[in-house]
Amino acid sequence: QLTATVLPEDADNKEVLWTSSNESVARVSSNGLVTAVGEGSATITATTTDGGFTATCAVTVLRKSVNVTGISLNITNMTVKIGGYAQLVAQVLPENADNKAVTWKSSNENVASVSSAGLVTAKNAGITAITATTVDGTKIATCAVTVEREPWSWTNIGTFTMFTIITNRTVLSVYGKITITLPQGLTINQYATLVNPSLDAEIQISSLGNNRWLIELKKKGGSSLRSATADGEQMKIIDIVLDVDASVADGDYEVTVSDMELAFDDGVTIAELEFPVTVNVNRSITGILNAAVPQIYASVQNGVLKIAGLSADDLFSVYSISGQLVYKNKAKMSEAYVNLSARGVYIIATGKERIKVVW
Repeated sequence: QLTATVLPEDADNKEVLWTSSNESVARVSSNGLVTAVGEGSATITATTTDGGFTATCAVTVLRKSVNVTGISLNITNMTVKIGGYAQLVAQVLPENADNKAVTWKSSNENVASVSSAGLVTAKNAGITAITATTVDGTKIATCAVTVEREPWSWTNIGTFTMFTIITNRTVLSVYGKITITLPQGLTINQYATLVNPSLDAEIQISSLGNNRWLIELKKKGGSSLRSATADGEQMKIIDIVLDVDASVADGDYEVTVSDMELAFDDGVTIAELEFPVTVNVNRSITGILNAAVPQIYASVQNGVLKIAGLSADDLFSVYSISGQLVYKNKAKMSEAYVNLSARGVYIIATGKERIKVVW
């Protein structure tokens, strides 16, 4: 409300006319009431009918502020593998809010961190909460994050035992190192411990003393032989095969994997300070002979696999421990010979029997 004061106080005609220079911004009534119409500037003028004297008022109309009323995230609960990433996206309401800025925070940076853009990086196994908070109104939304280690597995092979480190990503090469601490009576079999042959990597094993072993994976610089796997499909990185001394009883034993630092060609890394792996020793399965059906025997000398105990026309197959078919044929006599290209654990399969041999 504008009020005009006309001088002198005893003037005969004190009538005033009101006008606006921009009625799309502000209008003024005949008694000086200003109504804001749109954003911008206008000048309200009061003019006396007697003498045409004027007075003005500059009016600025601002856009009405729109405050934040809420926030939500595209994901509220997720599981990520160590070294993995996940993108969180915050939706701030209403859509036309003036200040849609958001800050991000992790309740446990040791488990997973989050960038200013909502990119979550999984670091170590555990649980954390990622919180997005609006700058305007301090509205919050939270995502529960569980970080898991890369999966591993173990397999009985009689007087040998082994465990496998696996990744859920599609990769072509891997390099880095792993330290293994073994209980007494278990040692790494340096010939049978193998990196996935489809990866562009080679393995080097060295003893650190006190039953500690360093396994190094190095890039070969060649091309991968593996086709791309489907998303989420598990892929073997390395089989770690252990020799079992005769003094070790059957049962479960704990192996400590520590100082793991692996890097993949997709830019992802796995870093683990320490975690236990349980391996099993079970001599009811021999490394050379299936005792339940003692018919087929196998041995390796100078890279040649000898299979004995066959019958003519028996169909037999030789597989690597990773399941890759190495050789398949029909026996022509009681013995068959297969040239092996690399050291490792092999499975010989006939119609009813499965035996394993290590070279």
